Amino acid sequence: MTEYALVDADGSRQNDAMSGDWRHRTAMSQLSRDELQFRAAALDATAIFSVTDINGKIVEVNGKFCEISGYSRDELIGQDHRMLKSGVHPAETFRQMYRTIRCGETWRGRLCNRAKSGHFYWVDTAIIPRRDAHGNVVAYTAICLNVTERKQTEEALRRGETLLRSTLRALSEGVVVQDRDGRIISCNPAAEAILGLNQNELSDFTSVARHWRAIQEDGRDFPGSKHPAMVALATGKAQHDVVVGLRGDDGSITWISINSEPIFVEGNLTPTSVVTSFSDITARKQAQDLLTEAINASPDAFVFYDELDRLIICNEAYRQMYAQSAAAIYPGASFEDVSYCGLENNQYPEAGETPEQRSAWRAERMRLHRAPSTDVIQHLSHDRFVQLRERRTASGHTVGFRVDVTEIKRETAKLQAVIDNFPGGISFLDADYKLVACNQTFRTLLQIPSNLFEHGISQPFPARRSCCSMSPTP
Repeated sequence: MTEYALVDADGSRQNDAMSGDWRHRTAMSQLSRDELQFRAAALDATAIFSVTDINGKIVEVNGKFCEISGYSRDELIGQDHRMLKSGVHPAETFRQMYRTIRCGETWRGRLCNRAKSGHFYWVDTAIIPRRDAHGNVVAYTAICLNVTERKQTEEALRRGETLLRSTLRALSEGVVVQDRDGRIISCNPAAEAILGLNQNELSDFTSVARHWRAIQEDGRDFPGSKHPAMVALATGKAQHDVVVGLRGDDGSITWISINSEPIFVEGNLTPTSVVTSFSDITARKQAQDLLTEAINASPDAFVFYDELDRLIICNEAYRQMYAQSAAAIYPGASFEDVSYCGLENNQYPEAGETPEQRSAWRAERMRLHRAPSTDVIQHLSHDRFVQLRERRTASGHTVGFRVDVTEIKRETAKLQAVIDNFPGGISFLDADYKLVACNQTFRTLLQIPSNLFEHGISQPFPARRSCCSMSPTP
């Protein structure tokens, strides 16, 4: 390796300190050139680069510029940037841009350009004026980054947000969003109307605030900690169809049905917020209460099952009549479960005692229950009898009535005993001349065929014979 030494004008060698300083400056200069070349290469590989002269004519472009615009270098050099104009921006945007760069200041902004193919693309742009040794602007360097995908994503998010806000405004259900502490951070107009507070007022409240004066359906206080939103935040589980009453200053109660859904941020195991929707069910609740009151006022038992055979409502008379099934009588319970509970608690003597008899009874009871219409006498425990009537509605629901006919059954048995023990033939006919009751002596005297009584005693009386009673034979 050849070494060079620094010498003075007379040829004498300079000292080592001066020589070392010169070598350091030379190395640093080389490093700066290398760094500048690296930076230029990095910029050329990532950014869209162009240079225009003082008149706006393109004098230099890089490969990225050609790639995104679709024009070749030869097509671009000497042309004006107006060839890329998309028409998206108002004229004032470009007037302001030119005022800025002509004053020698850098302009920054986001522009939409039109490529050669006709499609639009977006670029974040910085235009830097280039000055000569006297400080005069002689050219403009534009450095751009392609943000088309980001712009499209932003537009999609903006459209989605607009659609969401429009949807929330159109909903009749109230919607609120609460943070991890339960504080309301957003709501829709319906929420303001139902709760009687505007958004600024609501933002000061949480679900545990004493302002709400919430009550349960049975009239007891509804603790704020049990609010569906707070439960969802605490457990991470959604809450559905929770009914809460809000008592107003005038004593009136607004009933709402609440659903709360916890929101998780990716990577978090606990909810970061919760969205709650609720609807005003006051009118429905009042109608339901009136219906329940009317049903409970009836001395006869009433029950209503949905199309899936789940209990919707029943009155107190029904609960008392089937007291041995009480554990299974609640909204949502299936008829089969209610019936099975009574069977297990010996509520149906007619079901028999052996497993085979009970299985046959259950099958027959389910058949009658699923029939379009059922009208039978049911024997219950404590020697009680009820008239059971069930009807299937057009929508598949089942409405049932039960009338206690125990006393009628007992009186009928007494009457039958009197008839059977009467020494002569005796019978009773209804208004249609159908035989309601008679004794064996009556059948024997009139020689009535026994097959007329195979399906019960209410049979048309033979026209050639008619009587209400017959005296004893001598």
